[in-house]
Amino acid sequence: MSAYCSKCQRRKVVDYHVEPAEAWKIVVLNRWPMGKLCASCFDVEAEKAKVRYSFTNVTAQSWNEQPAPRNPYKRKR
Repeated sequence: MSAYCSKCQRRKVVDYHVEPAEAWKIVVLNRWPMGKLCASCFDVEAEKAKVRYSFTNVTAQSWNEQPAPRNPYKRKR
């Protein structure tokens, strides 16, 4: 899962796929680098384009389920 949405720069906590697959291509159209949109931004853009779709394979991960960051200042022995 990508860390941030390419459009709004908010953290992405929900990973999803879109059915039909053509809906993703119509909405994104290479407008955002790497085509990584949060579900909210995708929904707004799909509504503007009047594209019908449904989310599939939706998974979410909260901040406390993510692994702890490595301490780069920890001294190796």
